[in-house]
Amino acid sequence: MNINSSFLTANQEYQKGNYIGALHVLNGLLDTRQDTRTYALLGARFLKLDMKEEAASAFALAGNAGGTDAERYLHNAMMLHFECGNEDDALVLAKKFLNRAHKDADVAFVMASIFIKRGQKDILGALRKPLIESGKPDHLALALHLLVDAPHDEDNFKTIRRTLKLFPDNQG
Repeated sequence: MNINSSFLTANQEYQKGNYIGALHVLNGLLDTRQDTRTYALLGARFLKLDMKEEAASAFALAGNAGGTDAERYLHNAMMLHFECGNEDDALVLAKKFLNRAHKDADVAFVMASIFIKRGQKDILGALRKPLIESGKPDHLALALHLLVDAPHDEDNFKTIRRTLKLFPDNQG
């Protein structure tokens, strides 16, 4: 069976709801082809089966294999590892995005959450801004937690305004 027909078969099995069959085809494909496309497809299938740790590992392999979507796969792997509690793996991947952590709220969230848990708050100043500007409630909650250490900071007012905007019924 050639590679394209293997991908087609795996997709067809998946579409029919035969997830185990799709994984079996992909596993066979990994014996002959270990590339971005195969790992990404495997990661997506693991994710649909709610096998998040396996999906994270497959997406990390896909991202490390390179290609145009490498960053997206690494980002997915980072978030899944963090969600599964694999903080060391998540942090290793987050550090690959260090140059954009001051703009990417997800990367800032992962890094700040892990560093706070490890008692390393002193290095988190640059991570506050993307968290403050994020529309995700858990990001904003973490930003509030970080601002406790800088009570007279102008960012406090921005954070409070954004919090009140996100939760208008909870102003007590």
